[in-house]
Amino acid sequence: MARYLMTRKGALRASATDISKMLLVVGVGIAFAFVVALPVTWLAFARMSDRQLGRLSNIGQAYGFLAAIVSTFALIAIAATLILQAKQSKEARLAQWREAHADIMDMALEQPDLYGPCMADMTKYDSEDEFRQYLWTTKYLIYAKLGMETGDVPEKAVREEICAGMFASPVARKLWVKRREWVIAMFGDLGHFYSVVDEEYQRALQSIRINDPSSLGTSSDETITSST
Repeated sequence: MARYLMTRKGALRASATDISKMLLVVGVGIAFAFVVALPVTWLAFARMSDRQLGRLSNIGQAYGFLAAIVSTFALIAIAATLILQAKQSKEARLAQWREAHADIMDMALEQPDLYGPCMADMTKYDSEDEFRQYLWTTKYLIYAKLGMETGDVPEKAVREEICAGMFASPVARKLWVKRREWVIAMFGDLGHFYSVVDEEYQRALQSIRINDPSSLGTSSDETITSST
């Protein structure tokens, strides 16, 4: 599905590119036709009587009004093209960032002993395997976040499938506490997606406290609960 999401975003960028090119061509074409082509055509009828020229002058004035309107539409089309191109440029940079991030995470997953100390304080993790699990959980959440942002994964699926499955595991709950701390430290708040994830984490934790307190894990949230 992750590959599908990236393919879909690529298709949308290609479609936006086609639209911007079409708008640019239409805008330039209209401007050329009404500002250049028609006056040149009318010059071919220069051998006219004064009466005909007077009539042509009236038509020219009407044409001037029309040309102003059409030129305005052409400028709007060009402006829309520039806006679309700026949006495409931003999306391309974001795609490059995500690809680079995925490559870094994959390298750390393969060799946590080599790359882990360059990324984080390894003493915060019980083992290299736990560090791998944290990285994998991070990738999994980013995958879900991308799906929700593109509309391919509805919020209900994030809550009822992804989060419900994750937070049934004490390992995932412990890793989410670490991830949540990082997100808040980096961005100042959780934002919409991670707020949804945290709501489901709190819901799962509350259910465990009531129904099966003996299965509480070792995360800071669960340790505080079990000692009170």
